[in-house]
Amino acid sequence: MLISSKLEEYIIQCLQVSKSNIIITDLEKVKFSKSLETNNNYSIDNYNLSIQVKHLINHSNFTDPNSYLLLNNHECIKILENDSINYACQIIFPIYNSASHIQGLLILYRLSGNYIKSSLKAVENFKKFVTESINTNEKEN
Repeated sequence: MLISSKLEEYIIQCLQVSKSNIIITDLEKVKFSKSLETNNNYSIDNYNLSIQVKHLINHSNFTDPNSYLLLNNHECIKILENDSINYACQIIFPIYNSASHIQGLLILYRLSGNYIKSSLKAVENFKKFVTESINTNEKEN
């Protein structure tokens, strides 16, 4: 999975708009992360995904490209192996390739507050751009 510099720039702009931290994963590891809280000085890129996240990916919890999980408070799952982050809320979207196979996840999270259903509308275009950008990069390389 390739993350272009154009996509990185777009993600940085979206941090402020979505007021969310952003993680992009493949099926095993974090491929890209940007955080509001840490001022981008702390990277979790290449960290292994938690068993909970791998279970989501491997057991078809995302049945199609439009599926998602919206989790608040006690519903939140650990994203990283040996994760100690106290997530307040998470939105998890699958990233599908052009052959309709899941290739990773787009995860938005906050350390305080909640997401509501209308939060999804604000990030749907972001999710589409991320998916299209990753798929375009894969085709070009």
